[in-house]
Amino acid sequence: MFITRHQPGTKLEALDTVLFCGHEPVSQFIGKVESVFVVPALDPTQRFNNTWTHAGILVDKNVLPLECLEEGKLYLYESILCGTIMNIYEYSKILPVDHEIDPKYGFHIGPQIREWVPVIEEVLGDVAVFKLDKRERARLLHPTNIEKTRAQILEFYDGHKDWGYPLNPLPQFAAASQDLYLALTAMKTTFETFIATLSKNLPESVAAKLQLAPTREIFCSELVAKLYSDLNVLGFSEDRPPKKRFIHSSEFTPLDLEVMEALNGQCTYVKLCGKMLLDYEQDPDGSCVRSIDKELQKCAFPYLSVPNEGWAPVRNNILPLDATPSGYTPEGDPVYISRALIGKSLSVGYTTRKGIMKAGWEGAELNIAYDHEVFVIKEGVKSQYEWVKVGKLMPGFVPSLAIVAGCDEVGKPFYIARARIVEAGCFDLGALAIGRVSPKLGGARFLHQGKEIALSGEYEVLSRKVHFLERFLLYFGAQNYLVILLAILFYVMGTLRVHEHFLQWLVPGLGGVKT
Repeated sequence: MFITRHQPGTKLEALDTVLFCGHEPVSQFIGKVESVFVVPALDPTQRFNNTWTHAGILVDKNVLPLECLEEGKLYLYESILCGTIMNIYEYSKILPVDHEIDPKYGFHIGPQIREWVPVIEEVLGDVAVFKLDKRERARLLHPTNIEKTRAQILEFYDGHKDWGYPLNPLPQFAAASQDLYLALTAMKTTFETFIATLSKNLPESVAAKLQLAPTREIFCSELVAKLYSDLNVLGFSEDRPPKKRFIHSSEFTPLDLEVMEALNGQCTYVKLCGKMLLDYEQDPDGSCVRSIDKELQKCAFPYLSVPNEGWAPVRNNILPLDATPSGYTPEGDPVYISRALIGKSLSVGYTTRKGIMKAGWEGAELNIAYDHEVFVIKEGVKSQYEWVKVGKLMPGFVPSLAIVAGCDEVGKPFYIARARIVEAGCFDLGALAIGRVSPKLGGARFLHQGKEIALSGEYEVLSRKVHFLERFLLYFGAQNYLVILLAILFYVMGTLRVHEHFLQWLVPGLGGVKT
């Protein structure tokens, strides 16, 4: 059974990381890029909670001794836009406490410090805090180290307070894709070469205007990562690198922060589905968090409502002893029906004999080495299940008693699909692939050669036993209504023994009608 990772009763402290999941167009773009490029590059042993779109870090006067901060109060240190641009676009009403806003412009963009509680009350999306590892916190705040820690944070703050926010955050996301990084690097090199060549043929006064000044801007998650790097936090510095090094270690996305070892992946939600979870009775300054009630859990985590019957855990890559395969790879290796939490969705895929699950995500193949579940049909109930064929004329349709195995992030169900996939020109059996199917998808999705492929028909769906007429409909399609009506007619006639009554009427001496 899958549970939420929310940690109620947790006390929020300075140096904890804060991650946001926004819904405005910029956040949707960041989330999409993360989903496509960052998720497939994550360590397969690390589960993540969401495709986060913004990041910040909690500070207080104890760790950052600025005059503008009040004692005992939490603040959010972040790189962001706040205020109103040209009296037209208002991104946030919560202004920084460490920067004076020029009335002429009405906004500030870049690193800044804002009050914690008003920021959380204003945002519309989900917000979660990830606690800094206890050992790291103890090291940084130990009486023998606290002055050094304060000096390092203050030096970092002073060195970045006048920096801006990148209008093009793609380089941060390029850390997850070698191809994307090389493409951006090539584009930048070509552009710089073009400017340099052009400048040679222009007057000096004109050429000077074309020179590219070094940029001093920092993305929100990069600010958090660089501060942790200066503090020599585990996984963020060259002296203490992560177990799995990023392609470009200096650039982090908000999602990269969640799975870092020093943050443990332990999620404490402070806002969920628009509901505040800060416990003001315990602490008016917003350092305490309440538990999530059942109604809010159903809204925020729809996977909690997915049935658990028949599912058994796979822990430490060890399959249950009574697990039986339902398909096989092109090489003939058995595979098992499985499901796992990927972000907020409960996705369906297959698990190999080694206990590694494979699932489709944004058209790519994900390897999942953390705990998940496989579907186990006990010996005594196997006769209650069957694979129902779905034809090309009924794409996305599933039997009425199909097994609900998972759901997407908004709760739309996923069912278990199976199909034979054979390479063109090959004469072997190919693979008997396991995947997921949903009316929302308009068909089934299967993994093949490291990618996710779609089938609009000619696949099977795992279901409890259904009536033969339903199987007939799913395979031949509603367009064949005449055939189906005839089948129903013959079925009804057979049930009522109409043919026997007809024969008795036609040939009276044939004998009585059997009863």
